[in-house]
Amino acid sequence: MFDWLVKKVIVGKVNDLLKDNKDNIEKVRNTLKKWTDRIKRVLNCFESLMAKLDDNQLDTTECKEAAKEIEELVKGW
Repeated sequence: MFDWLVKKVIVGKVNDLLKDNKDNIEKVRNTLKKWTDRIKRVLNCFESLMAKLDDNQLDTTECKEAAKEIEELVKGW
């Protein structure tokens, strides 16, 4: 399933981006950097949430912190 996703969606989108901007590789690099940064932020948010679940519980403070982190992630998108 993951292989299909990578091949059909991600590689296809990157190839389309390259084709549409063949004279402006810097735009391609900037677009890929933007999406790489977004993916890193999403992963960091998940890692933070997982750390809050280390004790197999989510207390009120942790819920508020997680909600704030997710809100910041969405605003920064």
